[in-house]
Amino acid sequence: MQTPISNVSANRRYLSIFFAGATLLLLLATVHVSREGVPESIKQTTGWNNAGSNGHTYRPGHVSTYDGKHDKRPTFADLAKDSGTDKVTDHNYAVLYDKYLPAFRDSHVKMLEIGLGCGMSYGPGASFSTWIQYFPQLEINIIEYNQACGKAWAAEHPQAAVHFGDQANPMRQQEVSLHELWQYVRPGGIYIIEDLHTSYLTSWQGDPSRTDATKRTFMRFLYEILDDMMSLPAYEAHVEPVGATKYPFSHEIASIDCMEAMCVLVKKEIGAR
Repeated sequence: MQTPISNVSANRRYLSIFFAGATLLLLLATVHVSREGVPESIKQTTGWNNAGSNGHTYRPGHVSTYDGKHDKRPTFADLAKDSGTDKVTDHNYAVLYDKYLPAFRDSHVKMLEIGLGCGMSYGPGASFSTWIQYFPQLEINIIEYNQACGKAWAAEHPQAAVHFGDQANPMRQQEVSLHELWQYVRPGGIYIIEDLHTSYLTSWQGDPSRTDATKRTFMRFLYEILDDMMSLPAYEAHVEPVGATKYPFSHEIASIDCMEAMCVLVKKEIGAR
């Protein structure tokens, strides 16, 4: 099924897992940044309620029937290898996927992934094939900017909801996407960002020198979030003057776990410190 992003169904209340990649030519270059800095296709989306709204208490994201060594099902790495996705061919992202995904495996998972893979040599849909095999109860939405490719693929995969946005500045879009989509991640859910090496590529408006202060990269943004997280106890203690946090949502992040070119942000449970 393919629909404009503004028509996302109203019953999708929160996301367990959000994936944001930056693979060359397709991921994260998917939604238009308006003059106010808000992604137009996200701003028009009224179907996704704020995950922390209305006083709802959600079950912890880590609750599942997963029992570690006794789970004989194929791992994410196994399934991704079979599907041919670059998550395990060109990259080693299974290190973090197999660390975080098992806790959600037996739950009803709501996932949003930016990028179908229309620009990849192996064609679109490789990661989708992995997801539907990994999660028995999966509701997946995909944002794709290549409408011709996306519509052709969606016609053959009606179980996936494909939404279309406009291509924008890819480096700026990574930051804007986190700003705007974090509110839709459920408490205990995760936000995954791939291909962070693009912060150092000129073709992605990155900074290969790592010293150009005029270049606003996603990695610089991530360092600012880390500053917020690490300085919060000092700010609250009032022992000495410490600046307030720069981003209000940073206090909702339980942890940031990174490896080469990839980070996982875990959202705090409701009531957690």
